[in-house]
Amino acid sequence: MINLIKSFNNKKIEWKYFLLLLFVYFLLTIPLGVIIGLLLKAFNITHAFKNNDNLSFWKVVIVAPLIEECLFRLLLKPRFKNLIAYSIITSPFVLYLFRNGEQTIAIVLVGVLVGVALLIFKRQEYLIKFYRIFLKRFSYLFYLSIFVFGFIHLRNFIFPELSIWIVLIFPLLVSPQLIIGGILGFIRMKWGFIYCVLFHAMVNGIIYLLRVI
Repeated sequence: MINLIKSFNNKKIEWKYFLLLLFVYFLLTIPLGVIIGLLLKAFNITHAFKNNDNLSFWKVVIVAPLIEECLFRLLLKPRFKNLIAYSIITSPFVLYLFRNGEQTIAIVLVGVLVGVALLIFKRQEYLIKFYRIFLKRFSYLFYLSIFVFGFIHLRNFIFPELSIWIVLIFPLLVSPQLIIGGILGFIRMKWGFIYCVLFHAMVNGIIYLLRVI
């Protein structure tokens, strides 16, 4: 499967399959959402965004998908133009993180940006070597993008305390994000970056509208 995904070149979007993936995502995650809701009550876990009035449609449907897809999937195809785009989009986000006290994530992203900068400014020296290593390790990087994307969404929850039982349900709590991470990775490799941003925006938009209705 990974070898197939790795071999993808951007193809013309097939909307019937794109919409089928959207349907499959909600078919899988709606029952999971019910189970997650029961677990939140059972373990007294609060969703951080439950009563957050600052989550505007603009932030949820436009800004978040663009930034998250840039961070987690743009560089699944580390072409020179994608390295430039990653730097442009990620740099102001890093400053935002520093200003809002998210130093750990910001420092990690600074390290990634330094590596990207080396590939941009020393591309004749490093880029070809990087491509070879990247292609050889693509399967690990692909799955890593899914798992990091999924588990970073644990930040969406406020835990009263950490027990072994709460740790054991971590994968279930972020299972919708793990599922969409896999779907978005597939879309990124098959149809391109714009379409994985669009898919992410559509999912966020549907969930946002259902919550405000």
